[in-house]
Amino acid sequence: MRELEPLEGDLVVQKNTSGPLAGTDLPEKLRERGVARVIATGVTTNVCVLGMARELADSDFDVCVVSDACSTFGEGRQKATLEAGVPVLASVVSSDELEDWLLF
Repeated sequence: MRELEPLEGDLVVQKNTSGPLAGTDLPEKLRERGVARVIATGVTTNVCVLGMARELADSDFDVCVVSDACSTFGEGRQKATLEAGVPVLASVVSSDELEDWLLF
C-alpha cells in the first residue's frame, strides 16, 4: 500500500521475532532520536502488542497502547489483555484520548 510506505528519514527496522526489540538496534535508534515515549498498536493484542509493550517498558520507554487500534481473536481476550495485562506495563487509551496522553 503506497500510503504506508516509509517516507524519507523514517526509521525502518527489520524484525525477525514476534517482538520489536529482540535482535534489533531499535532501542538505540529511538534513543538517538530522543524518543522516550512510544505508541503501540497492532494485531494480536494478547500476544504481539502485549509483548511489544513489555519489551519497550523493560527498555525504559514510556509506552501507550491504543485500545481501539489493536485487536485479537475474541472480545474476551481483548478485554482481559487491555484491562489486566497491559496496564501493568503501559498506559491504555483510546484513539480519542491519545492526544491527551501525548501532551501529558
